[in-house]
Amino acid sequence: MKRKTIEQLLKENKKALQFLHSAAGVDFERDFFIDRIEGKFTFNTVTKAIENKLSGDYVAALLLKPTKEHHFNKELYFIRLQKDGFDPLKNNGTKYWDFDIDYFFSIKDFENVRKNKTDHFYIIAQKRELLNKTTQKSADMLQRFELDKDKRTYYRDGCDHCSDGRGNRWINKLYLVKKDGSRERLTFEPYSSFYPGENRSDNITDYIDKSGFLLRPRQMELKRKARTLKAERDKAAAAAANFEKEEKTINRQIKETCERIAAEALAIKTEKDAKTIEETARKLARALWHYDYYKEKSAGNLYASKEQKERTIKTIFEYLQEAEEKTA
Repeated sequence: MKRKTIEQLLKENKKALQFLHSAAGVDFERDFFIDRIEGKFTFNTVTKAIENKLSGDYVAALLLKPTKEHHFNKELYFIRLQKDGFDPLKNNGTKYWDFDIDYFFSIKDFENVRKNKTDHFYIIAQKRELLNKTTQKSADMLQRFELDKDKRTYYRDGCDHCSDGRGNRWINKLYLVKKDGSRERLTFEPYSSFYPGENRSDNITDYIDKSGFLLRPRQMELKRKARTLKAERDKAAAAAANFEKEEKTINRQIKETCERIAAEALAIKTEKDAKTIEETARKLARALWHYDYYKEKSAGNLYASKEQKERTIKTIFEYLQEAEEKTA
């Protein structure tokens, strides 16, 4: 069963196992869990499938194939499994395009595909203790290096430089030698992960200090911690936000709209009357879809911020308002 599933996965993307090894640290030479499931899914169904096979602490991810109705359906989409839900968004530092793997640009897009446009998906999981530890570490911040000035580069300073043609220049690669006596050579790409709007430097001292420590990994670690802290605070604020007043109003407006549709349906006399009711029902259906989405995410504490909650509620009210206008 496992062999057949792996063959199916590799038929869709021959680099899939390499990607999972690089992005999630899965060691395919040790015991792991893999399964292929068709159709929509929930967080509970995925965790149940894994925990029927694995016990204890594990790391898991999904590779999702959308249906043809999804505008981008040629690639597999990578989704991390966190302790409290799915993480389908881009992770800086993960080299998606090197392996022909895609990611979702928004939670809303992911939720729509998860519920309505999932053809099938693969679950891959492994006990944390079996993970390949080397793939989990981006760089050893305690290791000391010096520039390999014997490396033949155009600038002969142990670095490759880049330019965008508009006067902006930065160092793309540093050719390094370990200072631990081994003289092991390696290449360091400081911008293998990228933050939009960040300033890139052409000055070697912005990448490696006088003692030989790499500065970029430290900067990345600080940014990662800052992102994690902000995300935790935003999520806590979303969970603590109270929208009971808005929910009561939504429930009342939904009830009133249903009653209005029922009453006007009994009074239909012309095709125009029927089409008006049809359009009102369509607007109500959209409001209900977003309301179900809101309740499911709220119950699972899946909102990343209070603002996301507010946007969903605003959308619900907009559709209810449009429904009211159609029957006014």
